[in-house]
Amino acid sequence: MALAQCRALHRANARLATPKAWRLRGRRGNSAGAPLVLAVHGGAWSIPDDKKDANLSACRRAAAEGYRLLKGGGRALDAVELAVRILEDDPSLNAGRGCSLNADGNAELDAMIMEGSSLRAGAVAGVAVQHPISLSRLVMERTM
Repeated sequence: MALAQCRALHRANARLATPKAWRLRGRRGNSAGAPLVLAVHGGAWSIPDDKKDANLSACRRAAAEGYRLLKGGGRALDAVELAVRILEDDPSLNAGRGCSLNADGNAELDAMIMEGSSLRAGAVAGVAVQHPISLSRLVMERTM
């Protein structure tokens, strides 16, 4: 399926799945008063008991900072990048500094970001940088 067809299909599905009153209007937020929602997770893994409190604290901190940015009129893309950078900085998570290492004992990080209204996306894989989410955003902004 061609990229244009995938985008058209995604837009059609998004319209069906989203109540009309909640759809975003423009790039800076919505005019319908839809509730702001920001969800985060600290990596896809079985969290060891001794890391559960730190993991939950990091997720709460990331969600709170991203939400604060949204409440202040910030763009969703900026809030997402900020929240993920906070997660990437926390060694208790299976992301960024706390990631699982490869067979050679090195970090190989992956990240992806997408801007929903235009369906622009950027991703990186197997990189060794402090904030792969920011690198993904650069890929999105400079290649699409």
